[in-house]
Amino acid sequence: RHFFCGWRYSGTALDASYSDLHFLFHVVTIPFQWVFGMLWGAQVAAVVFAALFASVFFLVARRYGAAAWLATALALGSSGLIVRLSLAKASPLALAWFVFGLWAATARRPWLVAAATLGFALTHGGWIMLVGSVFLLCLGEVFYDLLVLEKGWKSWRGWNWWSAVAALFGAALGTLLHPNFPANLRF
Repeated sequence: RHFFCGWRYSGTALDASYSDLHFLFHVVTIPFQWVFGMLWGAQVAAVVFAALFASVFFLVARRYGAAAWLATALALGSSGLIVRLSLAKASPLALAWFVFGLWAATARRPWLVAAATLGFALTHGGWIMLVGSVFLLCLGEVFYDLLVLEKGWKSWRGWNWWSAVAALFGAALGTLLHPNFPANLRF
């Protein structure tokens, strides 16, 4: 078996179909576990990844012209978010990719959208959420142009199709580059 393919669970259902969907998360926690040990390393990594998410959220809020400190404080004050950020799981890292990917789509930077979905696909099994959100953003822009601005169908060249294509490309590339490919497709 490949080094990062995970462990074998003999005698369980996971023996036949296990796939490490949080591969990149496990890779980036290795240095923390080398330095601090298994338990403390996971806890320190959780704090670092939560801080990374808060930083990405702050920078994106600032780019949108919002009161970034207030928006970040309100987000981090949300009980649902803070619980997910405090767990030693892939959630904070995946949320950082998610927020970054949405910003990249609205900023019309398809290559950053592709990078975000690639990172998300290697970090978390829920990468389809970012791809779907980017598609919904692009579709929302189409409806806004058609219904609110009344630009008509002639404005289709100005729509953000490249972000949607880049999201699919990044997710597909991340799925193909995943060391558990093709076993990760079952999940």
